[in-house]
Amino acid sequence: MHIIENKNVRARKVYCYIADCIWDKKHKKYIKPRTPITPITPIGHLEGEPSGFVPNNTFSSLLESDR
Repeated sequence: MHIIENKNVRARKVYCYIADCIWDKKHKKYIKPRTPITPITPIGHLEGEPSGFVPNNTFSSLLESDR
């Protein structure tokens, strides 16, 4: 599992999404299924110089419940 950064030009922000890569031996390539946590919505964005991660409300509540 890793985090993908995607720049939104209109909002002038870099949004972060969860991604999961699984190696498919049959097709000899990575497949990228969507995770059930965030199928479409971002988990947060990058802010400031140097960039720091700022989680959104949904993801921050998941982080708090994990503690």
